[in-house]
Amino acid sequence: MNIAIDCDEVILDTTPAVREFYISLHPDTFIPENEYSGNWTVFGPDAAAHAANWRAFIDDFANTENFARIPPLPGAVEYIRQLKRDGHRIFVLSSISNDAAVCDRRAAYLEKTIGPGVIDRVVCITLATSKKEELRRNNADILIDDTIRNIDDAIDMGIHAILFKCKENAKIIRAMQCGETQKFPHAFFQQFDSAKVCTNALIADGWPSVVEIVRSIKN
Repeated sequence: MNIAIDCDEVILDTTPAVREFYISLHPDTFIPENEYSGNWTVFGPDAAAHAANWRAFIDDFANTENFARIPPLPGAVEYIRQLKRDGHRIFVLSSISNDAAVCDRRAAYLEKTIGPGVIDRVVCITLATSKKEELRRNNADILIDDTIRNIDDAIDMGIHAILFKCKENAKIIRAMQCGETQKFPHAFFQQFDSAKVCTNALIADGWPSVVEIVRSIKN
């Protein structure tokens, strides 16, 4: 099967590296741990300005040496290699940047970290944009992603959707499962159908769980 795998917070433990970079620039600023950088209040209260400031910051981060030193999450390397040995086609679909140089650095680092010949293709698209087009173009059978909006889209497309549970989305997943979405800003849960995701997504708690779920899927 064709398996699309998100990169940040699924393969690589990106948030701590991004947080460290921000603090190096603004040492007197408090940045919470285990929270997606896109949710940090330091980028401003206005939605449009917040998004622009966040994208500019991530662009800066992607052009640092630290971008090519982000450590993999526990089990990621071992179990992605296992998926390849199981006969799957692996492509990484990362919404970090559509800059070709950034994508080349990401691809080179992933090959160095995971090994040559394991990942068939690395696709990078603009930060926080929909993955639908690339999922369709690459004939994805499975998507492994930590962003619930992407999981929602995959379900709509008839793609097996594996929601990767990580430090950054654990509270969100728990809120959906327990019916406590009111604890989050109303606009956040307007981005996707939480009931549909809870019903149809396959939730993986770590990489061993990912491989177990993939092996249970019949194409």
